[in-house]
Amino acid sequence: MKKEILHTISIGTIHQVSDEVAELVADFCQIYPEYRVSSCEGESEDLREELQKGNLDFIFIREREKPEDGFSRFPIFSTPLRAARSSNRLNRSFSAKTISSAV
Repeated sequence: MKKEILHTISIGTIHQVSDEVAELVADFCQIYPEYRVSSCEGESEDLREELQKGNLDFIFIREREKPEDGFSRFPIFSTPLRAARSSNRLNRSFSAKTISSAV
């Protein structure tokens, strides 16, 4: 029996990691079938702006320094690629730990 989709997550990625993020999303959806994930590609600054506006829930971007913008961040590769999440659209219990469990 297929689970009902209860939540939608919007993510943005830079082109360089879109394949890796697609694999991560596929694994995540296997573990959490009640989530629908929509995604888009863009430049780091554009994705950060869309996160700030509340149009995206997570972004996977490259950044060398952590700006003071109020978003929580966690490394996902040894390069300066970071995932950032918006606190205004998702329940705070959906965290880096939740994403990490899908990897």
